[in-house]
Amino acid sequence: MKIETPRIFSRFGYEVQRQEESLSDVYFESRWRKRPPLEDEVQLGIRQVNTRLIVRATPRATAGSSGHIYKVTLIAENQYQDSETGEWKFSPLTEQAIAKIEEIADAFKTEFQVKGLN
Repeated sequence: MKIETPRIFSRFGYEVQRQEESLSDVYFESRWRKRPPLEDEVQLGIRQVNTRLIVRATPRATAGSSGHIYKVTLIAENQYQDSETGEWKFSPLTEQAIAKIEEIADAFKTEFQVKGLN
C-alpha cells in the first residue's frame, strides 16, 4: 500500500504531497496536477484544468503474516480556471475525465489484487 500508491500516482503523472497513517486508515493526497483539458471539457469552454487524487485505505482484516486487506477509496477532485475572473473553481468530472480516473482506479485494483491487499 505504502509503496504501490506513490508508484501508481507517478505512473499517471501525479506526485504525493501528503501521506498520513493512523490505526484506522492510510491516507495519500497528490499535488494538484495541471493537465490539458479533455475534448468534452473544451466543449464546455474550459481552458485550464487541475486534478488531484486522494486515496484512503481502511484495513478490513489481517491477512496473516502478509499484512492487511484494505478497503480502498479513490477520490478525484477537479478544478478549472474561470477565464473571466482567473479564479479556480471546483467542477464535477466530465465523462472523459471520469474515464481517465477509472483507468487509474483499474491500476490500483490490479496492483492490489496481485499483492493481495484487497
